[in-house]
Amino acid sequence: MDVMEKQFKRMVLAYLHDPPHKALDLRKHEEFALSFINKVWIDHDNGHENLNTWAEGERKYSYDLASNQWDKTPDHAASAADRVILPNKSAKAGGVFEGEIKHPLGAGTRILNTCTVAKAEEDLENSFGGIKAKSWKDLFFLLWRRWREETAAINPDLVYYPADTRIPDHSIWLHMDLTAAFEACRKSNLGKLEPAFLLFQLGPVQEFIAAARSTRDLWSGSYLISWLSSHALKAISDEIGPSSIIFPALRGLGIFDAVNREIFENVSYKDKDDFMSLWDRLYGKNVEPVLNPTVPNRFLALVPANRAEELAKKAENAVRQELEKIGKHCFSQLEKLAGKNISNFAPRWKKQLELLPQITWQTLNFQKDIEEALKTLKNIDPEQADRLQQFKDLAEIKIDESHRDGRNYRKCERCNKFPDSCNHSDKKWQIGRPEFAWSANFALVSLLLAARRNTREFDAFLTDPNQEGAPKDALTGKEEMIGDKELWKKLRSENGIFKNNEGPYGAINIIKRLWCSPAPESYLANALGVDLSKFRQNVRFKSTQELAGDDNYFAILAMDGDKMGEWISGAKTPFFMGQLKSNTREYFEKLKIPTELRRLVSPGYHLQFSEALSNFANKIAGSIVEKHGGSLIYAGGDDVMAALPAKNALKCAEELRNAFRGGDNGWFKNQIMVPGNKADVSCGITLAHCKYPLQRAVEEARRAEKRAKNQYCRGAFAVSLLKRGGEIIHWGAKWDDNALPLFFRYCELRQASNDAEALVSGRFPYALAALLAPYQLEKYHDEKNDFAPGFEPRKVIECELDVVMERQVNKSVRAELKDLCIEYLDKINNKEKEKDKEKCRWDDFAKLFLTAAFIDRKRGGE
Repeated sequence: MDVMEKQFKRMVLAYLHDPPHKALDLRKHEEFALSFINKVWIDHDNGHENLNTWAEGERKYSYDLASNQWDKTPDHAASAADRVILPNKSAKAGGVFEGEIKHPLGAGTRILNTCTVAKAEEDLENSFGGIKAKSWKDLFFLLWRRWREETAAINPDLVYYPADTRIPDHSIWLHMDLTAAFEACRKSNLGKLEPAFLLFQLGPVQEFIAAARSTRDLWSGSYLISWLSSHALKAISDEIGPSSIIFPALRGLGIFDAVNREIFENVSYKDKDDFMSLWDRLYGKNVEPVLNPTVPNRFLALVPANRAEELAKKAENAVRQELEKIGKHCFSQLEKLAGKNISNFAPRWKKQLELLPQITWQTLNFQKDIEEALKTLKNIDPEQADRLQQFKDLAEIKIDESHRDGRNYRKCERCNKFPDSCNHSDKKWQIGRPEFAWSANFALVSLLLAARRNTREFDAFLTDPNQEGAPKDALTGKEEMIGDKELWKKLRSENGIFKNNEGPYGAINIIKRLWCSPAPESYLANALGVDLSKFRQNVRFKSTQELAGDDNYFAILAMDGDKMGEWISGAKTPFFMGQLKSNTREYFEKLKIPTELRRLVSPGYHLQFSEALSNFANKIAGSIVEKHGGSLIYAGGDDVMAALPAKNALKCAEELRNAFRGGDNGWFKNQIMVPGNKADVSCGITLAHCKYPLQRAVEEARRAEKRAKNQYCRGAFAVSLLKRGGEIIHWGAKWDDNALPLFFRYCELRQASNDAEALVSGRFPYALAALLAPYQLEKYHDEKNDFAPGFEPRKVIECELDVVMERQVNKSVRAELKDLCIEYLDKINNKEKEKDKEKCRWDDFAKLFLTAAFIDRKRGGE
């Protein structure tokens, strides 16, 4: 057995060290774990191989070879990183699991349907039995990828059972992942744990995706970024397993499964009378999940310190090699379309690809001295440093000595005993786990990567001796075109791949069009192993004209999470006391722990947070966009882009935001964990004519998103209505400002109107705007201008509203519409009274109706 196989065999054992239903009977959890360990085997060409058992005497798991032992250090490291300060059993501050779990971002509490130990074991056994492979490496991947998912299909609540009943805000499955990840951090085969962080980022993203002529080009650029990121992640997971990726959460992402397709194809299942591969079982009948670009361009991995730089370079090389491979394929396809040799453009093509990926990465060995880690953190983030110090004091000073978990503390170097048994006069309790300083290490590696990105090299864009004077890429204006005028004349007339009025393009925009095109030959379809007919069906995106329909206007929606950097850095973690089980909370209340002390950043927090983001992007966002007649362009965590009919954009945006926040407890439809109601998103929407350039519509949506964050101070949406005649209306509001209920109800009333009896006249928005125009309300957005003394915009607007309603709104709905208007105006007025940092935007009141009227207008053949 080679070194890597031994490593993955230990990782399988590490993964199985705790049973997923441990919380139901803590006393017997090792016995439960052993029952699963004894059932694990791989099917070698020369026979079977089992994991065997552990030797109880020294509490060490062992293999069939006595010299190849696995101790419990990785488990202790994972536990210490998440909950080093919790008291031990003698404190009696834990106890029986009663089904209550806490949302990791503090959104609320959920009560699970607990079951008996026997039922849990039966469900876990039934979902476990079919997981077999031909190597320990493949088996680990399949355990990580399938056991939890198979269990969820039988007993959904089992996937949320906690790792620790005292602080039930992180899943046991993620603790299993983390333990295996720490196992992979050994310096050598059986050496000490020496973990490090690897933070990796691939760019460019937004400008790369936005360079598009069609909605399929938008998707293609998004998918290409996700595809390349997936190959970087695969380079890491091939060496140390997918559980080593802290974020993004990869389990269940179709595109990551796709780059690991070989593993799925090596596993067979019996389906009726025939055998089928796991790949066919998962994706054979539904390839859509594989085609969702849901892998972000940034990831954090827990890696062995002595291999950190090596793994970073492997990830970088994987990106460059895959892009080169795609480039060679697409160049050959371009040559076929050209019908002649174009090798004289090969150097330019190759160099443009080499200059594209902006890859930055940073590694950081865990600081072993917690005091030094604290000093470092104080220079980066004093607030978090103070929090880490409070938890350190809690563990080393405040918790009673008899309640301290000895595994987390240093032993005396002279007598090898813990301080409570040590007789030396200078005995002192000190945390001995560098994993405790996870937050300090993460803050430092993030700072170092940011510094690296700010000092990246700027290479001159030189590709070949003949580039000077060559026409530029029509979409980017940067790269020189590939080919000449004759070539592009032919390309525009052949196969319909390039339209008559587009181009010329450089290498990247040609690749966006060709790598996923079914003709002449699809690189992506072949790489995914997807049937070409199914590929064609699923890579068919509505054009802007199709999206617009008879209304002639389409929308681009760009949504992004608010203050995600603060969430992931730990600045917004939930309050520690609120995450505790009731009797554990009572224990800490006696120690007078401040109620406003926030939870430490930990791997459990990072893993749960990234899983919540992944759930939203991978399981929810796409179906919501499709429900509203749109096409999902990209969904990577908190970042969503979609193309929609204009009339559906705001409804879709509202539903996406509500799904991101979940219900009252942070679970979507009480099943899928999402970021929750403590987090929020901002959204930018472009409404444009179907003939408006798509690239500019995307750019405008991004600008609107920035307005939502800056002008409306986040938790908001902003709309840019780009009329064909050149007029632009900018409108927006906070999600909770009652603007959307007013908008939707006004649209409903207009749709219910007819020529015989108009509930709301079509003249209403324009009459209101005309009456308010003389007040020039738009001038008072910034601090330099203010209203004249005695001028009260709230009263003036209401008076003018009454005048218009008297003339333009039917009596039967006048009171209802007026109440909604007053609610919206009061929200705006409250900002003025409270001196909110968000400047009041009184002109938004009229713009709401102008936007609604334009969307609702019957356009005929416009």
